[in-house]
Amino acid sequence: MMGKLTTLDISPTGDYKSTTAAPKRVLWKWSVAVTAAILLFLMWQCGSAFHEVRGLANTAVKEFHQRLNGGRYEEIYQH
Repeated sequence: MMGKLTTLDISPTGDYKSTTAAPKRVLWKWSVAVTAAILLFLMWQCGSAFHEVRGLANTAVKEFHQRLNGGRYEEIYQH
């Protein structure tokens, strides 16, 4: 005698996709925020360095022109 075969329904209950998709979206937002913060920090550092170097360059140009106007060519050549 053969019995009646039954199938077992194993479908998940609830919204399975929404629980796994949320962490990926939050991780994506955090990675963009961290990347933006790092880029802003690097741009600020570069801007500070350019500002400092500009002051040093202006001082060097003034010294050069003082030597040039004074006719101290050997001193210019040595530097």
